[in-house]
Amino acid sequence: MKRGVVAVMLLWLLWPLAGAAQELMPSAWQYYIEQLSDEGDDETVEEMLELYESLHDSPVNLNDTSDLLSAIPFVSDLQRERLRAYIMLSGELLSIEELYVINGFDSLTVELLRPIVKAEPLEVFASDYMERTADPREEQSGDGHWRHCGTGARLSRQHL
Repeated sequence: MKRGVVAVMLLWLLWPLAGAAQELMPSAWQYYIEQLSDEGDDETVEEMLELYESLHDSPVNLNDTSDLLSAIPFVSDLQRERLRAYIMLSGELLSIEELYVINGFDSLTVELLRPIVKAEPLEVFASDYMERTADPREEQSGDGHWRHCGTGARLSRQHL
């Protein structure tokens, strides 16, 4: 146990020397790693340090809902679903700060996410743009025209 704590502390102290940018680990991550270390799970601590390093170098785009934050263990399924719903209703996130207005994202979670995520627009193809901007009460018919179908907010691309 003591050896594991010493190893974590050594990693934490040497962390800035490992990266080219030589940035310090954010305080939220230091706190999170310390909490994991206190629980005695050295393997989880190592996994989280590796996760931080890999995602810090190539952050996850919050607007990409295909595999949204699935690799991040401290983000729950409920939080992922609420983020997806927010993006569907409000459009792409413009900044990470928008997470604060989504129910279920507390300040610690947002601060943990800040160095490993980004909020950038996705490249959108014309068909995707048409699907996102079309009136949700309309569907595209087989002849390429949109017709009113009188349903709720679900978008459909089925040909009639």
